[in-house]
Amino acid sequence: MEKNSILLLEIKEILTNYLDEETVENFYRSLEGNPGSKEKDILEDYLQLDAEINGGKDKRAQIDMIITFAEEKLEKEKLSQLLLQLGKLMIDNGELDIAEEINKDLISKPSKNPLLDRIKADALLAMAKINWQQSIWDQSLRYTRKAYYIFTNLNDNIGCARCENMLGTIYGERGEIDKATAHFERGKAYLYNNQDPETEAMFQTNLGILYNMQGNYPQALKNYRNSLRIYKKLKNARLIARVTHNMGMVKTKMENYEGALEDFNNSINISLQHNFLSNCAISYIAKAYIYAKTNRSELAEVFTDKAMEIAYKLNDTLSIADIYRVKALIQKNLGNLEFSEELFENSLRLNKDKQNKINEAEASEELAEVYKAGNKTDEAKNHIKKAIKYYRKIKADKKVENMKNYLQNISPAAAV
Repeated sequence: MEKNSILLLEIKEILTNYLDEETVENFYRSLEGNPGSKEKDILEDYLQLDAEINGGKDKRAQIDMIITFAEEKLEKEKLSQLLLQLGKLMIDNGELDIAEEINKDLISKPSKNPLLDRIKADALLAMAKINWQQSIWDQSLRYTRKAYYIFTNLNDNIGCARCENMLGTIYGERGEIDKATAHFERGKAYLYNNQDPETEAMFQTNLGILYNMQGNYPQALKNYRNSLRIYKKLKNARLIARVTHNMGMVKTKMENYEGALEDFNNSINISLQHNFLSNCAISYIAKAYIYAKTNRSELAEVFTDKAMEIAYKLNDTLSIADIYRVKALIQKNLGNLEFSEELFENSLRLNKDKQNKINEAEASEELAEVYKAGNKTDEAKNHIKKAIKYYRKIKADKKVENMKNYLQNISPAAAV
């Protein structure tokens, strides 16, 4: 079945929550006409690389027809609820332009009761996520705070918790661990007397990311396993794929590459089935990184190219920075040190532009290895010192100790 057909089936499921089944069936018959392809086993490398990235005029035209159909059939409140769900689905499927239009339209509409106020707050939070995915931090923060204000006025503690989770996620993505932790802890406090398993699991997941950044791998994996159990009970495929990817990232840091590849394959498998493009991009990059670290350069190259195709579609600058970093490792393995330097510098520049301190530190660390291989010891030491400064700030003590030892190997007399 084509991924576009899967998307239409998911939209059909949303429509049946608001309209009778016969009306929806009649409408969908008018959209039919394109034959689907056979189901594929997408766990193999070559099938993952063969996966098509959807988009274009046909999909846009179908979405517009569905919205027009809903506008003709539904009253204002039900239409707004449906559009909110449709906008969320568009984010998950990487159709950020369509998602932005839908949510901006919901935000612009006057709200006359608590239900429409809540829909507006949810739309603002969706806009925060759209901007977060593109590393537009200031806009993401602004939309989150506007949503927070509405949820606070509605005494909606779960909504407030979700806003705190978004704020923590933004600061965590930028490598500001103290700020991120404070927001996650405040968010968890909102849930003490308000059960919401999905939001609780999201806090577990995001705190796991911070533990991974600090090098506390056992605690990170414990958090991920706890949240994975909840996501499976909720049958939330997107978050199952995301946390499975995160488990692979921890195993990559632990150099358990086979275990990591299994997690990334599982994440890609789920994500391709549902067209979760953002999940696909990060897992393609993660697989490419392992292939680069294990000197499988050809596979690493094709997986980075596939990831780049998705990252450009999503305007995902941080993923593009990661792709440059993996491509730099590939060139280092091939002995092309000057080209490797250039690619690492591109990665560093993008991470600095987007204020992503953790990725900047990791790229600096790897660039230092290229400089060391090229006998540029001063440049190597400078980049290691920059990385150590950041890792000290986030209390990644084991990482600091390892890098200090590495620095001494570059220059035995060096002191930090």
